[in-house]
Amino acid sequence: MVKRKLNDYFKLMLKSKKQGAESFEYGGNHYDKIINEKTGMILYKKRQTKPSGKQTKPKQQDLITKMEKLNITQKKSTEKKSTQTKPSGKQTSQKQQQSCTCPKNTKKTEKKIKSSKK
Repeated sequence: MVKRKLNDYFKLMLKSKKQGAESFEYGGNHYDKIINEKTGMILYKKRQTKPSGKQTKPKQQDLITKMEKLNITQKKSTEKKSTQTKPSGKQTSQKQQQSCTCPKNTKKTEKKIKSSKK
């Protein structure tokens, strides 16, 4: 099996790794050194150019604004629910609750009512 030749980008990347360079340039693009926290590998990532159109925000700031929006909407929804709940007009007494007319439980409820009257 014959080894393939390295391309120009890879040659420059390996050279800059050996020298410990923070960045290198290839084909009009800048590549910055990044060390992977988990593995400790040295990588080179293409430098981002100026964003076109919209300005980008950091991810943490985006998360904070999303959380604030969620909290605001949750507060509004709970306020609406609390104003919409009305107490029911009918309240059943204990005697009405005890005198259930369910066919299965009629004997049991009659016994309970008789024992409670004594």
